[in-house]
Amino acid sequence: MKKRIGILASAVLLFVTACANVALPPDALKESTSQRLEEIASALPQTDDFRGTSLTVLTADEAVVDGDEDAAGSVREALRNRNELIRTSYGMEVTVKTVPEADILQTLQDARQAGLSAGDLLCYSAETTASLWADGLLQDLTKLPYFSLGESCFGADAAEKLRTGDAVYLLPDPSAQSYDGAYVLFYDRELVRSTGLPLPEARVTDGDWTLEVFQQYAEAVASSVMHKQSYDLQTDVFGYSAKDNTGLLPYLLWCGTDDALFARKDGGKTDYVYDTADTLKERVEPLRAVYGSACRSPLDGDEAAKAFSEGRLGFLFAKLEEIKNLYANAKREYGILPLPKRDKAQKSYRCPIAADGRVFSAPSAAADRSRSGLGLLAVCAAGGGLLQEAEVRTYVTLYSMDNDQTCMLETLLGCADFDFGWVYGTQERTVRGLSTELMNDVLANGVSYPNALRPYLDGFRQYAQENFS
Repeated sequence: MKKRIGILASAVLLFVTACANVALPPDALKESTSQRLEEIASALPQTDDFRGTSLTVLTADEAVVDGDEDAAGSVREALRNRNELIRTSYGMEVTVKTVPEADILQTLQDARQAGLSAGDLLCYSAETTASLWADGLLQDLTKLPYFSLGESCFGADAAEKLRTGDAVYLLPDPSAQSYDGAYVLFYDRELVRSTGLPLPEARVTDGDWTLEVFQQYAEAVASSVMHKQSYDLQTDVFGYSAKDNTGLLPYLLWCGTDDALFARKDGGKTDYVYDTADTLKERVEPLRAVYGSACRSPLDGDEAAKAFSEGRLGFLFAKLEEIKNLYANAKREYGILPLPKRDKAQKSYRCPIAADGRVFSAPSAAADRSRSGLGLLAVCAAGGGLLQEAEVRTYVTLYSMDNDQTCMLETLLGCADFDFGWVYGTQERTVRGLSTELMNDVLANGVSYPNALRPYLDGFRQYAQENFS
């Protein structure tokens, strides 16, 4: 039964047939959605124990639960279909309690102190949720009745990347609608065409959008400045940049390679993967050629975005939400790509989601652990796949210019996930020191690998022993 849910939930994006230049008619799409909802409902656990109750979700944005009247219709409909399936299957009404992001920590602390319940589920940013975990306010989701991460959850693979030892406290799922925070690579099609190179979407489709290929494209765009001794930042065309060239960009290049810095070892304990300077150096050094290339613009922040919008920058690393600004003031033709892979042997692309993207969790002060577990299972099964499809459909409708763009949007949302270092680094300095700060140190500041590792490694292992076992 649970495996059927997993199969149904993982069969996402079937409606997006534009990559084959075929479009399903609206009636067929509606029928397909209805059939899938029926199949999901039939595969869910059967129980009458919660009829007449409410599944209460605490969140800062009630639209995540109920749908926003101003939001795209497909997203709103998917949310309401999910809630209706839970109501008809279990007699549970999905309700929302709005608690601002800044107040949820105190709200749960007060509930714990008073011995009161605090809803059934939470939906907050990964950073805020990690702070709740650090304060001992969350339940291990793998211990909840009914809920099974590996067999039932749409976001099981993504959740593995946030696992702390044998426990999972933060659950990514498309129902949380965090895609705006995924980091992607925008590019100027006019500048790339001027180089004579083919548009890079074909390289993505072939699995060949690598660091080496990206550098080739970026340097071709910036051919006029590659050997200059001085630049005119108001007129010269550069290859690429990011909103933050030091603190952000080095780690984005690393994340694109999909190399884990933290992983479970020795009976499930979380440890640091690259425990010697030599092994770390071997994996990081290939990024140096890209980061140190003369094609990288000295501009970052708003100036980088401005240069990109004015046709003075070939590629821009930014959150997916930047697509709204670009298309609202479109003066040029843009494309969108996943972050470059390390090499063609790498299995999949990756677009890391910033820590301000939302995840699900369950408060330790939940009213009923069984209702939390069943509710989370139903939310993932009935919402995850259909919500992701709705998000893709929305992006395609609003921002897709052609078939290539449609395929790239499908690819991007299919490889978006959260990063352990980014999320838990918001709570613990040694995690930051071995992830985001480390890449900044060795790539941007020229710190030696031994000196980058030494201050944090022992401290992290002590922290992991106390918190990630």
